[in-house]
Amino acid sequence: MDTTKRSSHPTLAPISHIYVETGVWDHPRTARIKERFPKAQLIEIEHQRELTQRRGAVWSYQKRTPKLVLAEASEPHLYPCSEVAPDFGHANFYYAVPMQNCLYDCEYCYLQGMYTSPHMVLYVNQEEMWQATRDKAHALGSLYLCIAYDNDLLAMESKLGLVSEWVEALRATPQIIVEVRTKSANFRALKNLAPSDGVILAWTLSPPAVIDRFEAKTPPFQARLDSMIAAIAAGWRVRLCLDPLLPIANWRQEYETLFAALDATNLWPKIEDASYGTFRMNRDFLRQARKARPDSTLIHGATVRDERGLLVLSHPELQELLDTVGEGLKSRMDSAKVYLT
Repeated sequence: MDTTKRSSHPTLAPISHIYVETGVWDHPRTARIKERFPKAQLIEIEHQRELTQRRGAVWSYQKRTPKLVLAEASEPHLYPCSEVAPDFGHANFYYAVPMQNCLYDCEYCYLQGMYTSPHMVLYVNQEEMWQATRDKAHALGSLYLCIAYDNDLLAMESKLGLVSEWVEALRATPQIIVEVRTKSANFRALKNLAPSDGVILAWTLSPPAVIDRFEAKTPPFQARLDSMIAAIAAGWRVRLCLDPLLPIANWRQEYETLFAALDATNLWPKIEDASYGTFRMNRDFLRQARKARPDSTLIHGATVRDERGLLVLSHPELQELLDTVGEGLKSRMDSAKVYLT
C-alpha cells in the first residue's frame, strides 16, 4: 500500500495563542497547559464565545492556525448518544466533551457543521466530568462512554495528556467502558501507561486515496496501522473503524488493498470489534458545513438522501461498497463483533 505521499507525523500548525477564560486563569490545569506551550501568547477573555462565536468568522481561514481556548464546562457533563450512533451492544450509551474540535481537517467532518469555529476548546474542569461519569455509572449500574466524538484527544496527547488522565481517573471503576476514537499515529504517547480493560482505543483507517483527498493533516494509513499494532501488542483493547466509506474512483481496489494490508498483520483475532458505515450528517450540520467549506466537492456536489434522520450519500454503488466492506469484515472476524453504523 503506497503511503509515500504523507509523513508519518504530518506538520501541524503550532499553537500560537492560548485564550483563557478569566474564571479559570488560576486553575491548576491552566498552569500545566501554559507550561506545555511556553511560546504561545496568553490572552485573557471573559468567555469562550468571544472567540468561538464571532460573527463573520471564516472556518477555512481559522483552520489554518487554530487557537487553543481554556474554559470551564457547564453541566450536564454527560450526554446520551443518539440512537443512530453505534452502541456496540451497550445499554447505557453516553458521550462527554473533554475538548471540542480537532487539529485535523477532514473534509467530511461533522464538527464543521456543529461548531462555527475550528478553534479547540479544552475544558479545565475535567475532574467534574470524571465524577459525573462515576455518578452516572453508579446510578445505572454500567456505562459506555465516548470521550472523543468531538475531538481527537490522542492526537494531542503529547501536549495535553487528557487520555492518560481519563484512564487513570476511571481505572478503578470497572462498570465504566471508555472509548477513545482517533485517526492519529500517536500511541507512543501512551507507551508508559498501563493498559486498562475499561478503555477501548478505536482507530479509524481509510485507504490512502481517501486520506490524501479528504483527510487533510492526518497521518497516513501505515502510520495509523503501526500505532494500532503497537497498542494491541501493549495489551490495549483496540477497535477498527472503517468509516466513512466513500465510493471514490477504483474503490474496490482501494478497499481490497486495505484489507490485504490488515491481513498481513495477523491482527484479526486480536481486534476487539469493528465498525463500518458511510458519510452521514444531519440536515442542519450539512447546511453549516457547506458554509464552512464552500469549495468542497463532497459537501456541495454530493447527492444526499434522508435515512434515519440523517443525510447520507446517494450513489449507485454505495450499497455495493457497504456490502463489500461488511462481508470483508465478517469473513475475517466473528460477525457478532462487526457493526454497521
